[in-house]
Amino acid sequence: GKTSGSIFLRIFTWLLILCFVGVVGYMLFFSPFLAIDEISIKGEENIDEENLLAVVKGSIDGKYLDMVQKNNFILASKNGIEGDLRNRFKRISEVEIIKEFPNKLTVEIKEIRTSLIFCGGDACWVIDEKGRVFSRADFSSNELGEQDLMVLRNIDSRDIAEKDILLEEDLVRFVIEIRKRLEDDLDIRIGKDVSTPALISGDLRVETSEGWKIFFNKNLGSKKSIDMLKAILERNIDQEKRANLEYVDLRVNNKAYYKLKKIGSEDAEENKKDVSADENK
Repeated sequence: GKTSGSIFLRIFTWLLILCFVGVVGYMLFFSPFLAIDEISIKGEENIDEENLLAVVKGSIDGKYLDMVQKNNFILASKNGIEGDLRNRFKRISEVEIIKEFPNKLTVEIKEIRTSLIFCGGDACWVIDEKGRVFSRADFSSNELGEQDLMVLRNIDSRDIAEKDILLEEDLVRFVIEIRKRLEDDLDIRIGKDVSTPALISGDLRVETSEGWKIFFNKNLGSKKSIDMLKAILERNIDQEKRANLEYVDLRVNNKAYYKLKKIGSEDAEENKKDVSADENK
């Protein structure tokens, strides 16, 4: 009697354990209680939130082995979600995925801060705010806002290897600032293209919507350069001359050069003017 009672108790105990494991297993992997149904996105700036949500939902859609839902709180793969987001959005630089029991997922992203496009030879790259190459430029997809960014073109047609591209931060800052200062301070519009004969020179050239060119050197800084341009335009170049202006050269501190186009038999006029800070006062 004792032996059969002991066997029965053992079987009953195992049955209880199996039932417990089954209930817990169901609760953990099959119950809708742990199905992720609340997803929030944080940190997006240029990427559309709905597009981000679609990728995250797609990443946890479906089942493992045709049995367990991928949106299960325990089984939802952080690495899988991050990989899908990075593959879809080049603009993402950092991703953090936070699970909050029992059914919430928060995705925090940090976007790359694009600054300009740099073109060397036949290739163009997106440059970040630190002057580093972030991605090959793709103007057709415009995913990184390529069509809205200033374009710095190296006049030298030789191809430059991506690993050799590192623009100085003050060069990047100058290219971005000069367009804004020209528009805000002097109401002068320029195109998106800025050219340079060599990055190391700091020599930058733009063309205005009026058809004349401006030569800069980034070492003088954008504010100083615009102050010099303003001075020579106000003192030496009236509207008649400005209509016939070929270029203004602002590459030497406190000295501005300008050249007027040749008209008929008249020789082109080239002048050098002192636009020192003292004279501006």
